[in-house]
Amino acid sequence: MLTRQKLFQVAEYLQYWLSQVDEHSLQAPFIYDFYTKVILGESPSQPDLIALRQELTRNINIIPIKDYGAGSITGASEHRQIGVIAKYSISTIKTAQLISRITAYFNPGKVIELGTSLGLLTLEINRGTPGADIYTIEGAPALCDLAKSHFKKYSTGQIKLYQGNIDKVLPQVIQEAGHVDVAIVDANHTKEATLSYFYTLLKGCNQQSVIVIDDIHWSKGMKAAWSEISNHPEVTCSIDLYQIGVVMFREELSKQQWTLTV
Repeated sequence: MLTRQKLFQVAEYLQYWLSQVDEHSLQAPFIYDFYTKVILGESPSQPDLIALRQELTRNINIIPIKDYGAGSITGASEHRQIGVIAKYSISTIKTAQLISRITAYFNPGKVIELGTSLGLLTLEINRGTPGADIYTIEGAPALCDLAKSHFKKYSTGQIKLYQGNIDKVLPQVIQEAGHVDVAIVDANHTKEATLSYFYTLLKGCNQQSVIVIDDIHWSKGMKAAWSEISNHPEVTCSIDLYQIGVVMFREELSKQQWTLTV
């Protein structure tokens, strides 16, 4: 029997499917180029990262997870199996590769990621943009330890990992980075937390900045957060790819919202 949330997600996908368009409906040159080169593009194979992902899904070890929600002070702890985290709590290979292509398209010098988890998405981004400085934040110490070990073995560029509550750490990271070129929001999937992250990131954004938000149709709260973000007056272009949403701030782009086929 489908849960209420699953029914919501099915309805959201149906609405997305009915609204989506492809390259034949795109008149704006920038969006057409972005869509055909990035969204419809292919990522180079990373067999070592695929093998790592498969290895993690088979890992039966249990680790403590401290979950920092928006406004949380101490965080609540629970224990989870690494294999379960790898299967259900991180981006799929397809989504990780798409985010990596989106990031690489804008040739960023600074990338900020909220929600490191096991570090698999971080590594995909690192492989796609090896010259960028990546600043990634994770609340759970045990996940940080695992991610650090993965970065040491598989990274090809500069990755700086920060452990702590994103609400507290993010302003410090933005100050250190100086500005936001590309940001990926894949952390606490609630309306309140997502909006808090967005408005904090906005302080470090400029016209060339890009923010990618994961799971925009995951719940009513995430849908509401995406609606507020995509309608923000400083956002000139928003792209709904169902699993993720992309917002830009370029003045040369007329205010428009796109729902595109993936």
